[in-house]
Amino acid sequence: MNLKPLFPSIALLAAGLAVAGGDDGPREVGRFEGIWKMCYEPGLERVVEIDSGYLVLMPGGRYYDVSASCCDIEGPDWELGDYDVEAEAIVLHRRRADGTAATMRLRHRPAVRAVFFDDPRGQPVRAEVLAAGESIDYGWCRAYPGPEGFTRSVAAPPAESAPNGR
Repeated sequence: MNLKPLFPSIALLAAGLAVAGGDDGPREVGRFEGIWKMCYEPGLERVVEIDSGYLVLMPGGRYYDVSASCCDIEGPDWELGDYDVEAEAIVLHRRRADGTAATMRLRHRPAVRAVFFDDPRGQPVRAEVLAAGESIDYGWCRAYPGPEGFTRSVAAPPAESAPNGR
């Protein structure tokens, strides 16, 4: 399922939720706030199916997640929850299908080679990533704001090379 047309809607929804939550106007964008787009390791070595989605981290510790697998005929899944920032990680507080609480810890990696869900065989870019494990597969790369704080660029600022080019 192509969620690319949903990008503007997600941005408007995030802004609307911030206003509805009592936002008093413009404020500085937090370190992790913004729109993150699902991304993968170049080569897709451990990927079974391409999932698509966006993670929107809003001011005030709320997040919005929309995602779908390639073959989901019911449409995308939507989730609204809370998050905390802990050192170099984001901790999402979510509910399982049975209603029980769950957390997901996403480690921040400032500059990683990645491909996006809508161009999985395209040229890798160096991007800022939130990932649950060592691999960034099924992680989120920053889509907005870009490194300048206001552009839609998906490339993170250059960083020193880490092992394996990550």
